[in-house]
Amino acid sequence: MMDGTMTMPVGAPLQDAEPMTTWQAPEAPATNPLAPLLRAMRGRWPAWFALSLVLGGALGAAGFLSGTKTYESQAVLRVYPKEAGILYNSGDDSVLKTFDSFVKAETAFANSPDVMSRAAETLRADFPELTAEMTDSDLRQSVAVKRSDTLIVLDTKSKNAAFAAAKLRAVTDAYLSLKSEADGRQMRMRSSELTRREAELLEALRGLDRRILEIGREYGSFAIAKAHSEKIAQIDALSSRKAEVERTLTSMRQNDGQASADMNDEHILRATLLDRGLADINIELARQEAGLATLLERYTESSRQVRDKRAEIAILERAMADRRNQIQVLGQTGALTDQSDAGDEDNIDTIAALLAKVAGELEEARQEARALNAQRVELDFLEEERSETRRMLDDTRAALDVIRVESRKTSPGLTDVMSPAVTPDEPAEDSAKMQAAMGFVGGGMVASLLVLGLGLGSRRLRWSDEMNLATMGVDPLAVLTGDPDSDGARLAPEIDRLRTTLQLVPARSTSPAGSGRSLAMLRTGEGGETALAHALAESFSRTDLSVALLHVDPAQHEATANGSYHVETAFGDACSEMSLPELRRRIAEMTARHDVVLIDGGSLQQTTSASLVASAADYAIVELRRGEDKQAARATLERVSNRCPQGIGAVFTRAKRRDPGLSQAW
Repeated sequence: MMDGTMTMPVGAPLQDAEPMTTWQAPEAPATNPLAPLLRAMRGRWPAWFALSLVLGGALGAAGFLSGTKTYESQAVLRVYPKEAGILYNSGDDSVLKTFDSFVKAETAFANSPDVMSRAAETLRADFPELTAEMTDSDLRQSVAVKRSDTLIVLDTKSKNAAFAAAKLRAVTDAYLSLKSEADGRQMRMRSSELTRREAELLEALRGLDRRILEIGREYGSFAIAKAHSEKIAQIDALSSRKAEVERTLTSMRQNDGQASADMNDEHILRATLLDRGLADINIELARQEAGLATLLERYTESSRQVRDKRAEIAILERAMADRRNQIQVLGQTGALTDQSDAGDEDNIDTIAALLAKVAGELEEARQEARALNAQRVELDFLEEERSETRRMLDDTRAALDVIRVESRKTSPGLTDVMSPAVTPDEPAEDSAKMQAAMGFVGGGMVASLLVLGLGLGSRRLRWSDEMNLATMGVDPLAVLTGDPDSDGARLAPEIDRLRTTLQLVPARSTSPAGSGRSLAMLRTGEGGETALAHALAESFSRTDLSVALLHVDPAQHEATANGSYHVETAFGDACSEMSLPELRRRIAEMTARHDVVLIDGGSLQQTTSASLVASAADYAIVELRRGEDKQAARATLERVSNRCPQGIGAVFTRAKRRDPGLSQAW
């Protein structure tokens, strides 16, 4: 009787039994989250490998054929300062900041929509097929514009090598042309107002020239000034002559036409005054000639100051000549000696006629002098206006020259193409290899998903560790590589190891001391008799134990009895009419006569008495076969485990040689 350890009845031979060891219930394995996945893939790795090769090869070939080559082209613009040594100048940070801001602005302008729009127009004209659906935004996104210190680096990629270089050339050309146009607009904007003013001043100058020609005619301002000065001298002479004639006429009329001695004194006084005036004019002439000499040292002969001074000197010379002439006339007419032979009346009439003539000449000279003076004043005004207009025109032109020169220096730096874009010979990226690798990996992943899904979704029991027997309170007893129904002889060593394991299982029944042990042999799947029960009965009988095999299913009457153990086929008919206490009593009677009582209960899914047998026996042994419905087997084990408090063990049959249960103790 078994108590703590399963021992054979007293006097039972153990010559074929393996050494006995203390029975230890198997510990529940540690939970591994990857265990279900690895278990699902177990045994399917060759299929996965083959499917991965097929799918990976197909997808890899498709990826390689659909792969593309990408060509990369690069262009570099250099921005350098106009001021020499600016980059190494540490004395004025504002200059460096200004240049740095200029470089940033140029980088932003190279990536501006205006530049990209003009570049896109050029590309559409040169590559109509490649740019049929390309927008300005697409071009801007395909061209990377970055700043590197004082360099502007443009980079682009394209499936067409020539198109990659053409994109950068179009962008750089558009950038340089728009920059040149912007500089031109800036210069024109600054110089437009001065240009308009220049045209206005030039037209005003030409109008003044025409007006001066109309007024001065063929004489010019110098000749008019000279004529006016001469006319003034003539007026002075005529005024003096008129005054003299008037005084003479008045004196003659007061003295009844007779010239008195006082008249001679008057003529002498007049001559004396003329002589004094001549002396004063001579002194003034000398002073003016000295001033002329001073002007000639500072100005040229054609300057206005020299011309005016010479005109004044000429006037003084004519005045001197007029006074000499008057003194000569007084002497010739006998006014100084009073030797006139004409009659008194004739003298008065003559003097009156002379007075009228002198008065007429004086009035005419005055009118001519006023006309000449008006022309001179207007010409002087026009000359001053012309000089001022000419000065303003010169200043305007000078300002325009300054703007044209400074327009080239409005920005602190210049930009030129340091490295133009070239057509690449080799692709920068070849996606054919990458897509082939991705296709191969993708094929392996698809194969993994298919095989893994097939394994996880399978409803059939394939491996002995799929049921997690320890968690259900079921003792894993043995794993058999064959089917006891057909491979009984070959499985004899494995059946003997199972028998030894059963002998080591602790007895948990309340059977009286000295009685045998009852073992219920059950199946979770469909089928008739349990061949495992016969094989186990033979193994127990080879140890010289008294063994009885009881059949519950009436269909098992055809089983061949073995002389080494007792077989009772009528137990099933009685079992169908018994209650559980009666069944236990009947089994106790059998264990009193035999050392080991094996009760073949058959399929738990087909017979109702199998559950009763499991509840009445000391220990239940359930056969799990590979290929059975996993869910049904689990449900059956859980139901039997609840009805068999004495203990339940499982034997996995038809296992593959790679089953993990073969390498560990069940």
